[in-house]
Amino acid sequence: MRCPFCESDLPVSQLHLHLADDHAGAIGTEEVGERTVYSVTCPQCGDSYRRPIKKAVGDPEFLAEFERQIHLVAFDMLIHHVRAEHEPVEP
Repeated sequence: MRCPFCESDLPVSQLHLHLADDHAGAIGTEEVGERTVYSVTCPQCGDSYRRPIKKAVGDPEFLAEFERQIHLVAFDMLIHHVRAEHEPVEP
């Protein structure tokens, strides 16, 4: 699968780690009310996905401690989106 951010073409399992290692800056976090959410935007179509980080409620250290895992979850969502919306359907 081709990386949506660069020219790398990798198996999905390796792409997942590539995204977390090389494109971590594509994942944003923000406060929405009392919740912290992560967000990721598809570079191909601009669709954005935001989800609450449930365990971050009331724990300011959680984001720093689990940043990589949060990125992996967000990139998993992006990979599913890209595969469903942007990859050709094979007969």
